Parts: sequence; C-alpha cells; structure tokens
Amino acid sequence: MSGAYASSTDLWMITMSWLLVLLLGLAVTFYGVRAYRKSGNRSMLALATGFAFLSIGTAGSWFGIYDDTGSLFYAQFGCVGFLAAGFGMVLYSLHTKFG
Repeated sequence: MSGAYASSTDLWMITMSWLLVLLLGLAVTFYGVRAYRKSGNRSMLALATGFAFLSIGTAGSWFGIYDDTGSLFYAQFGCVGFLAAGFGMVLYSLHTKFG
C-alpha cells in the first residue's frame, strides 16, 4: 500500500475505529463526571477531563480536520494536541490524588 490509503475500505475502518474511541470516551467521561459528583473529589473531575481530551477531543478533531482538509495525515497530526492535553490532565489527577 506504500503509505497511502488506497481504498474506501481503509477509510471506513479508520472511521469506525475513531467512532469506537468516541463512544467509549463518552462512556468513560460520563462515569468519571458521575463519580466526581458523588464524591466531590477534584481528581476525579481532572481524570474525567483527561479522558475526554484523550477520546472525545481526539476523535472529534480527527473528524473535523479530515472533513475540512480531506487529508488523513493532517487529521492524525491534529489529534496530537488533544492527546498531550489528555495525558497531562490524567497525570494532574494522579498528582492531586497521590502526589
């Protein structure tokens, strides 16, 4: 395949994978916010926010950038900022809980 996505099947598989990430991210974020509301623990809110960036932010940016540019490279590259922010929030939540 020489690095390029040659068929619509490849694009379909990528889209379904990001859709799965989006749906699972919504579920994890929902339960994280729910745990925060029950406990009032700020680290739970930071954890839920981190997972939202990791999943909803990356999937949303992938769909948005790909729709805008039509470039799979730019769509994947655009997700990096959300991944970094998400891991930063997860690290912050662990630091506030156990640091």
